[in-house]
Amino acid sequence: MIYYLILALVLGCAVMIPPEQQRNKNGLLIAVIAFIALVCGLRDMLGGYDNYIYGEIFDATASDLREGVNPFQTTAMNWQHSEKGYAMLNVAIAYLTQNRYIFLFIINAIFYVLLYYHLQRFTRYPFIALFIFLALYYFFTWVYLRQMLAVAVVTLAIPYAVDRKPLQFFGLVFLGVLFHSGVVMLAPFYFIAQKHFTKNQLVTLCILAFLLGLTPVGSVLVNMFGNPVSEQKSDATVEGMGGVRLAYILEAIFFSVIIFSRYEKLMLDKLGVGLMNVTFMFVLTLLAFSRFENGGRLTWCYLIAVSCLMPEIIVQAGKDTWVKYSTYAMMIWLYWRILFAWGFQLSPYKTFLTDGVREYDPIWEQFEYDHNYDDDKLYKL
Repeated sequence: MIYYLILALVLGCAVMIPPEQQRNKNGLLIAVIAFIALVCGLRDMLGGYDNYIYGEIFDATASDLREGVNPFQTTAMNWQHSEKGYAMLNVAIAYLTQNRYIFLFIINAIFYVLLYYHLQRFTRYPFIALFIFLALYYFFTWVYLRQMLAVAVVTLAIPYAVDRKPLQFFGLVFLGVLFHSGVVMLAPFYFIAQKHFTKNQLVTLCILAFLLGLTPVGSVLVNMFGNPVSEQKSDATVEGMGGVRLAYILEAIFFSVIIFSRYEKLMLDKLGVGLMNVTFMFVLTLLAFSRFENGGRLTWCYLIAVSCLMPEIIVQAGKDTWVKYSTYAMMIWLYWRILFAWGFQLSPYKTFLTDGVREYDPIWEQFEYDHNYDDDKLYKL
């Protein structure tokens, strides 16, 4: 648990940097992101059983290549849950290493390099944005490899929608879909990138989104684009439908209240307007899929944009300090909620730099497919 406390303290200290100085602290930003990335990238198989599935697919792909199998006939290319962009990345990394931990580390490094680019491109207050991102998405980057890569890629498309460049925008959305189909949820953004909605229009859209989620359309979209790494999860997503997910509703209400409180006073450039509209897509999607246990994963393609918009609202709120403190309080709650909800999947923390396994790890007991890793984490480099 101490590692997660240190992580939170580092971000807490960084977020206290005066807003007007944050863009001038590039070296510190790189150091903080590197620290966050290393805590994730050096982890042992923490976070859930998806890591074991991804690791097994990669190990089999690396073995295929060394046995002379055609790269396009390897395990990753034929795995039913592996979109071809993700599969080809597996093949490319398998030429460099056979070790699943090095594979996970490389995937992690790719994501956090792109995250640094997005923070530099989309916000004047990168440390606040990083703090919000940590609360909204950090622990998902430990487990959901296809989704996190797709999110990082598809976020590159946002400025092209703002600048009305359809080929670049839809090309990047398509590239993101090659890693995970769920990021197709960003595609409608092109048509509203610079739309200025009124409050009444947004409230109406929120009501319609919630009502839409009560229809069979929600089930269809979750089955099409929300498919996780295993059919067991996919089935649970749909079978878990019924009662409303209060957490999704509360999250949607929170962001709506914060934005509406400043909506008519905000001074935003073209990109800021675009980020605002992405944030409302995030709220609408939460409401539309509030009946689904894992419906929130369809919002992930919006989270970097949300993280970059919220600092602008906080800073422009000025003396309305309740905006800042309520946002920080919500982010802290979201961070600790995931940390405690995942329990033994995250704690105690262990890196792959030391051999052996944790004393209590039922996911390892059930899903470890190669016990050679127990004694030598870096075998078959």
